[in-house]
Amino acid sequence: MAEEIINRVANSKLVTFNLEDLYPQGERVLFDIKDWLLEGFVLREKDFRES
Repeated sequence: MAEEIINRVANSKLVTFNLEDLYPQGERVLFDIKDWLLEGFVLREKDFRES
């Protein structure tokens, strides 16, 4: 005799949500700090703040 298949995911307390609902509205601005990196790795805060 075959056992009844139980959907444990449907019976769990998992909550499903749509990530598009959480995505903030508005314009996006691209900001790249590579111009202020020393040797491409270290951000020098003083130079960055002056700019």
